[in-house]
Amino acid sequence: MQFQKLQIYGFGKHRDEVIDFSKGMNILFGNNEAGKTTIYECILQILFGFPQKNHLLRSYEPKNGGNYGGMLSIFDEEFGAYTVERVGGKAGGNVRVQLDRGESGEEELLKKLLHGYGRADLEAIFAFSMHQLQALEKMNEDELNRTLLASGTTGVDQLTLIEKQLLKESNALFKKSGQNPIINKMIKDIQKEELALKVEREKLSKYEPKKQELLQIEQELISVQKQLEKANHNNVQIEQSIKNRPLLNELSSIKSRLQELEEVQFPAKGIQRIEQASTRFKQVEREVERVSKRGEELQLQLKEAVSKEELQQLQNWIGRDEEWREWRAQRERMLASQQSLESKIAMKEQLLGLSRSALKVDSTIANEAQLRKQLDEANFSKQKIEHLQILVSNEATNEENRKSRVQKNKGISNELLIIIIGVIAVIGALVFKQWGVALAIIAMLALVLILNKKNKNDSTSNLNNGESPKRQLRQLKAQYEAQLTEINEQFHRMGITNDIEPEMYTEVFSQVRELQQYVIEQRQLDQQLDSIQQRIAERYEEGTMLLPHQVAESNLSAAIQQYLQDQTLLLNSMQQVQEQLRVNEEQLMPLTDELNELQQEIVALYNAANVEDLEPYYEMANFFEEKVRLQNRLSDLQLTLHDFNDEVEYTEFHLQQNTLALEQLIASQKALQAAHSKLHAEMNHLVTDERYSEMLQAQEQRKSELADLTKDWMRLRLVEEAIQQTLNDLKEDKLPKVMDLTTEFFQYLTGDRYEKIALDEEGFYAQTSMQQQFKIGELSQATREQAYLSLRFALAVEKKVNAPFPLLMDDPFVHFDTLRTAKVVQLLRKLQTNHQIIFFTCQERMKQAFEVKNIIEVEALQTKGD
Repeated sequence: MQFQKLQIYGFGKHRDEVIDFSKGMNILFGNNEAGKTTIYECILQILFGFPQKNHLLRSYEPKNGGNYGGMLSIFDEEFGAYTVERVGGKAGGNVRVQLDRGESGEEELLKKLLHGYGRADLEAIFAFSMHQLQALEKMNEDELNRTLLASGTTGVDQLTLIEKQLLKESNALFKKSGQNPIINKMIKDIQKEELALKVEREKLSKYEPKKQELLQIEQELISVQKQLEKANHNNVQIEQSIKNRPLLNELSSIKSRLQELEEVQFPAKGIQRIEQASTRFKQVEREVERVSKRGEELQLQLKEAVSKEELQQLQNWIGRDEEWREWRAQRERMLASQQSLESKIAMKEQLLGLSRSALKVDSTIANEAQLRKQLDEANFSKQKIEHLQILVSNEATNEENRKSRVQKNKGISNELLIIIIGVIAVIGALVFKQWGVALAIIAMLALVLILNKKNKNDSTSNLNNGESPKRQLRQLKAQYEAQLTEINEQFHRMGITNDIEPEMYTEVFSQVRELQQYVIEQRQLDQQLDSIQQRIAERYEEGTMLLPHQVAESNLSAAIQQYLQDQTLLLNSMQQVQEQLRVNEEQLMPLTDELNELQQEIVALYNAANVEDLEPYYEMANFFEEKVRLQNRLSDLQLTLHDFNDEVEYTEFHLQQNTLALEQLIASQKALQAAHSKLHAEMNHLVTDERYSEMLQAQEQRKSELADLTKDWMRLRLVEEAIQQTLNDLKEDKLPKVMDLTTEFFQYLTGDRYEKIALDEEGFYAQTSMQQQFKIGELSQATREQAYLSLRFALAVEKKVNAPFPLLMDDPFVHFDTLRTAKVVQLLRKLQTNHQIIFFTCQERMKQAFEVKNIIEVEALQTKGD
């Protein structure tokens, strides 16, 4: 089971917060009063309900109002993903469970998804704080069994409830020294009634004639009884003769089978001895395996230590750490520049309406000069159009000669006006010493005069040819539009899709050239970025080759520095590891000897049974058991048939005759008994009243009720004993496994200072490697907490299959010193591969012991929520 996400709507000081949990270790770090315990309680109360008023548990309903509760997302290997949402409402809150596969429900479904566990069950194993780690010395074997046999693993909680209910019901019926149970009271009442009846009977007067008659009937009954006994004896003899025939046959068969089993032999208490030896053999074998494994681990530590050359490589890498950081900083700057160029290119493309094909346009100066030539030709056509438009507007409807004259005069006037303006402009430019401007004006003046003259000649020629100015104007306009169309098509071929005004042609061409420059810069930047990325990747690969595990690029420097520090310390501690290896080998020798002795004992038992393996050994035990059973049966049969005289062989006919005589005697006896009862009743009637009769009837009724209640009480006691036997069987199966695992964890946490933690009638005790035993209460507080932590972890591992809950720990290691903390951190790292761990702490050292991605800052959650 894995907690994936916690959404807090409103719980204590937390409001509108979301916490994402990962697999393995999750550290919720915060100072005192940060709200860590509140989150711990939020998880448990969403799962098991809010406390009601006057409950010992604290209520975390928001003081400032708002939605009370939250939602927990869970993934379970059996049921898949589902969410549990609980908000304020009825007692315990309103809960809603939704499975990803579509099923939904409330408390009943939630109980099923939680494998039948309640809050007390969960806190007994999976959820605990520092205070709960101090309670080991108060736990006895029964309490540990109740914890071990919780409902999520064996279904024993229901048996426990039934056992308690049955005990309550049986005690309500009868207690050995009780006063109030029903049967106790009824026995006292019957005793009182017996005394009252005795008093009544003493009041009876004896009526002599009736008494004499009663005596005579009793004598006759005695005579008939003797005859009945004789007839019954005869009947028994006849039946015994008929019945003993199969017994005689069985006797013969048993003797024959015992001859076949004559060679069977088996050692005394052979099954018990072989099972004890085998059990101890497996225990010693496990111990040998554990000690051997410890030796392998120590050998592995020696192998895992890096050489001085490897340490030098680590130091060399750290020496180039500044260069590594600079490369990464350069990469970030290049990425920023790359993004900036992308923005500029996108803006240019959007502004000009360009496609990517525009980037392939020939934007050389020669191509630009060709474009300018086309633009000049178009401008020249435009000027001619303007000139013709002037001619058309000034054309009169007079005769052709006058129109030529007017046109000629107008041309002369225009030429003079242009010359005068040009002369004035040149003089002005010379006065201000703008020689270049003056030359440009003179060139323009000459061009205008030439064009004007050419136009007049063209007009004259056109007039002489019979063409009108309007017709020439239409032709020039068509020519001008064709020139513009050709230029626009050229821009379209360049990838510029927008229509462009003629005066913007040159500017657009410049913008295209600038865009191409951006692209060139971008390609150069990509090449530089590839180069720096290559150097970073090579350096990263070089660094990861020095480490035993992969790390993120951002954590590489810190990981190498930490690994260098760890390996330096490891090299310095090799002498201690070698000493531990020597001690481990010394522990292994007596265990190996004991293992050999046990093997010899098992072989001796096999030899005593004349077998070579365990399966035929058990088969021989069955044969021997059969032999003993047949011998006992033979003795019983011989004893049964000892007084049997089989000289007369009776038949069914003899039995029928004797039975008929017996029935006649029984009929006579019944008649005499009836007469006796009648006479006895008459005498009682003469000397008693109704009160005696009523008392006698009431007493008989009470005795009948007492008999029924006694049967009920015995039935309840039998069921109680059966349940207790079931619990004992489960305890004998599971408790040793948990204690073995607890010992393994305790040895690791204490650095093998203690070799065993066990449980006897007085409670838990720890045994050192020197065979000294200490009660848990005699250990230091931190060592007691290590012991209880080992038990908690062992229970969690044992219940992993049927109750795979995460471990929730609320800062339980505050009393641990640096060495103890390091040990428990290493153990948690091992456990987190199979268990999700949610650890609440205010200790900086615990925060630093794990990777940054595992840390959840509680204060930061409240800032986000606000």
